[in-house]
Amino acid sequence: MQEIYTADEFAACYGLRGYGRKKDALKWLQENGMETAAEADFEKCYHELEARRVQSHGNRCIAMRIDGVNPSAPQYQPNSRGSSYNAQMMQAQREIDATERWIRRRKEAMNNDEA
Repeated sequence: MQEIYTADEFAACYGLRGYGRKKDALKWLQENGMETAAEADFEKCYHELEARRVQSHGNRCIAMRIDGVNPSAPQYQPNSRGSSYNAQMMQAQREIDATERWIRRRKEAMNNDEA
């Protein structure tokens, strides 16, 4: 069973449900000559008041900016910046090797001092 709303109830519910403003809903009812509204009229009202057109971009490639850069390309994503995993592992290995060489030299120097 469909619920029937008066103009004021419809406008109040239209605003509370987040479809839009009350005065726009009242104006829509007046323009369509409706004294009462049903549940299905919420969608009709919304679609008529929020008629959005999809406009084409002036660019041939809509994903690209005017300078030809594609902002959605992987190299421009925040998780793709910086050194690669391989480069980071090579750097860590160089640091470990350098530390081991330092420890080895230190031990040799201590052994030479004792002798």
